[in-house]
Amino acid sequence: MTEVKHVVDNPEAAVVSPVGNTARVARSRRAARNPEYARLWVEYAIERRIAQQLIKYRMANDLTQEELAKRAGTSHSQVSRLESGQHHSSVATLEKIAEALNLDLDITFTPRGVTLVAAD
Repeated sequence: MTEVKHVVDNPEAAVVSPVGNTARVARSRRAARNPEYARLWVEYAIERRIAQQLIKYRMANDLTQEELAKRAGTSHSQVSRLESGQHHSSVATLEKIAEALNLDLDITFTPRGVTLVAAD
C-alpha cells in the first residue's frame, strides 16, 4: 500500500489552487512581482515550519484550536495566529503549547551550509 503524505507533513507538496496553479508557482509569480512579498516569505520561514508542526501535532491529538488553547492556557486567537505561520511567537508561548501537546520544545542552532555527520 502506498503511503499518502498530508500537506502538513510535506511542505513542498504540490498543492493545487482552485484556479489551476500550484501554490508554489503562484508564490513564485507573486514574489517576482512584489519584492516585499519575497522578503516576508523568507522572513517568516521559521514561523511557517512551526505552524506546520503545530497543526500536525494538534490534529494527531484530535484537538481543536480552542481545546489546545485551553490546555496551553492561551487564547484561541493566539493558536490561530501561530497556525497561520505569519506570527512571531515567544519561546514561553511555544513551551506552553509543547507542554499541552506532551512534546519537548527543541530549539537548535546549526551552521549554515554545513552538513553535520555523526561520528562512528
